[in-house]
Amino acid sequence: MTRVVVTTTDGPSPALETRARALAARLGHAYVPRGRLTLRVLLDRAQATAALILGDDALRYGIPGQAYGFHPNMARQRVATLVAARGDRLSEVAALRPGDRFLDCTCGLGADAIVAAHVVGPPGSVAALEASPILATLVDHGLRHYRHRDPALVAAMRRVRVQRASYRELLPTLEDDSWDVVYLDPMFETPVAATRSLDLVRRLAVRDRPTSADIDHAARVARRAVIIKDRAPGALLDALGVPVASRSHRIWFGALPASTTATV
Repeated sequence: MTRVVVTTTDGPSPALETRARALAARLGHAYVPRGRLTLRVLLDRAQATAALILGDDALRYGIPGQAYGFHPNMARQRVATLVAARGDRLSEVAALRPGDRFLDCTCGLGADAIVAAHVVGPPGSVAALEASPILATLVDHGLRHYRHRDPALVAAMRRVRVQRASYRELLPTLEDDSWDVVYLDPMFETPVAATRSLDLVRRLAVRDRPTSADIDHAARVARRAVIIKDRAPGALLDALGVPVASRSHRIWFGALPASTTATV
C-alpha cells in the first residue's frame, strides 16, 4: 500500500516549510521536514513509499530514484496547431466555440482541458474533475504555476479549474443543461503510448470505466453533447451504445446528443 508524505525541496526556507505543512494538512498526509536529506533516506525514515515535494514554484511526486511533475504534454503542440489555424480532433468533434462551458470528467494531466480552455477562451468556462486527490493537487498546482514561452498555452492553463471529485459522484448532483459539453476520457487498461510524461497518471489515476448510468447523467447535464474517448476498435463506445463520431487507427471519439440516453 502506498504511503505518501509531504515534504519540501532540500534546504527550505521557513516560508516554504509553512506552505508544505498547510498542504499536508489539506490533504490529510503527514508532513516530514526535509532538511538536507536525500529523498530515499527521507522515505526510509518516514516509512513511506512516495512524497509530495513542494518547491518555491514546483510540486513533484517523488519515489526512490524518480520524481514526476506536471507537464502540459500534448496540449503544447495542440494549442500551437490551433493558433496556426489548423484543426484539433476533440475540438471539432465537440464543436467547441468561444463562450462554451466544457466539463472534463477525467482530468489526468489536463491536456484536453487546456485545449478546450484555449478554444472557449475567456468568455467560456472549463472545469476538470480528478478523482485522485494527489493527482488533482499536482495538476492544479501545475496549471497555476507552470511557465512556458507560449502565451496562448499559459493563458489556457490558467483558465482551467481543477476540482477534486469523482464524476460518478458529482454528475448526479449537477443541474440539467449546466454545461455545454461533457467529456470523458477513461484511462485505458494498457497505454496507447509508453510516454514518460504519462507515467504520473498511470501511477496515480483512478481506473474506472463509465457505465450507462454515468452517461445518462452526463447527457442530462450536457446542453449540447457528451463526448467519449476510446481506444480502437471502440469496445467501450459499443458497450455504451454511443455512436462513433471520429476514428483513427488508435483513437476513436463517440458523440452522444445531450437529449439521448445510453443503452447497453
